[in-house]
Amino acid sequence: MAHQDDRRGDAATAMITPSRPSRALFAVSRTVMRPVAGMLPDNAAGIAGLDAILRAFLAAAAHPRRGLAVTPVDTTFSDRRVRGEWVCAPGVDPDGAAVLYIHGGAFVACSPRTHRGLIGEISASSGRPVFAVEYRKAPRHRFPCASDDALAAYAWLTSAGRAVAVAGDSAGGQLAVATTLSARRHGLPDPAAVLLYSPALDLTGALALALDGRRRDAFAPARRVAPAFALYVGDADPREQLLSVLDADVAGFPPTMIHVGSTEMLLDDSRRLAQSLRAAGVTVSLHVARGQIHVFPAMFRFVPEARAAIRHSGAFLDGHLPSGPARASVTA
Repeated sequence: MAHQDDRRGDAATAMITPSRPSRALFAVSRTVMRPVAGMLPDNAAGIAGLDAILRAFLAAAAHPRRGLAVTPVDTTFSDRRVRGEWVCAPGVDPDGAAVLYIHGGAFVACSPRTHRGLIGEISASSGRPVFAVEYRKAPRHRFPCASDDALAAYAWLTSAGRAVAVAGDSAGGQLAVATTLSARRHGLPDPAAVLLYSPALDLTGALALALDGRRRDAFAPARRVAPAFALYVGDADPREQLLSVLDADVAGFPPTMIHVGSTEMLLDDSRRLAQSLRAAGVTVSLHVARGQIHVFPAMFRFVPEARAAIRHSGAFLDGHLPSGPARASVTA
């Protein structure tokens, strides 16, 4: 397994050669995804192009397992609209302790449907139902719209005393951290745990730009990070805690697990968060997968490292949420 549970000050990669499928995925991403992402304009056409590329990529590599129960939700709670879908793997109790999943897509793209394959695997590996929130996206809806929608979903899920863990990938990882911070601000119960895949936490893009200058990310050029995230931040104060989450007070944060690829320009985002959590006395495990690309767990159909990360994630969630049925196996 190309993962290492890092409990030191700096993350480290396991000294295991990446699998052949993951090397092939890296090559395809480097020769196709990065050049195409680099050519997209910083306008509505570029956003539409990014959305189309990500949807096609995920549709090809992360189609859902058979037997998933998917239930759309569009309701109102405390005068706030909550939209999304429940995703339950076969044998999972839909009324049990749950996971709130917040999808990535640079705050401008994707949806619960694009991530349904990955979400279904999390449901199977953890033995828990997953609610994938549909949040409003930039640039039409700037901060705090996405953050507010994620918090509304969390408040709805916990309103009847249900234990809930929070998870997210990329920009959804930032929203997962912001939701955890915001829950405490609003007097809501803390999440049982936090699971993050390649979280995009520095919305200035400075950490990504510095790292990409030393080692080029295979997924996209780092120069595209700041303009994309600026569409979400808008005119808000960048020092706001729910935007600048790396500078937030994380004392008392729930147990946290982070999975990130060693080739990512966002690697230092994960390292910084892990260091802050560790310094605050929070239980945190940072897993850096050697040779893997951005949000590599979504590639579970092809990459064994992705399946290993999902199994590890499921055990983590299972260990921090109240008991449910036996966990299903991760898609082979």
